[in-house]
Formats: sequence, C-alpha cells, structure tokens
Amino acid sequence: MRAAPVTVEALIGWLRAFAEHSGTYRGLPRSVLVGLEEEGSPLHAACVHMRDAAARLMAAAQEAGVVRPDVPVEDVLAIVAGIAWVAEQAGGAGRADRLLDLVRDALTAGR
Repeated sequence: MRAAPVTVEALIGWLRAFAEHSGTYRGLPRSVLVGLEEEGSPLHAACVHMRDAAARLMAAAQEAGVVRPDVPVEDVLAIVAGIAWVAEQAGGAGRADRLLDLVRDALTAGR
C-alpha cells in the first residue's frame, strides 16, 4: 500500500513546529544552523537528523507537486530559523504565523 501524498499543510505544520521549538531557547535558531555546518559541534548529529527529516518531507511534497521543485530544504530551514529568531526578538508567535504564511505562498507559487 502506498502512503498518501504529502500536503502543503503537513509541510508547513512541520516547519511551524520547527520554528516554535527553535525559538524555545534564546539563540537556538543560530545554533541549529551552525550545528548543521560544523561537524565537530555537539549539536551536529541532531541537526543533521532534523535536516534529513525535513528533506524527506520536502521531497515528498515536491514529488506530490504541492510545492515548488526548485527550492532546497536548506534554504527553507534557514528562512524558518530566521522566522524563529525574529519571533524571539520581537513579534512573538503571531508574527511567526504571518511569516510562515508567506513561506507557504512562496513554496506554492505557480502550483
């Protein structure tokens, strides 16, 4: 039996959870991005695991045709880490929600 195609709502829901959890601790969005790049970082393995999960979800959404095929997952994670940072600095969850809506619009442009 084949799994149901991934919806854009599933992808945005995962990204929303990523943004919320990244903003749980001050500075965590930056640590996640650095952890992805620095193999010696104590966070590297966890960050790679998180990126790989996002990559699988993004690839499934792209394969289903619900998001643009030309957007790499690393760019999406960087944008969402930026959203988490902005929400942490000023604006809170309401601003993060509005910004994630913009991400949804960008990912589905032309779909």
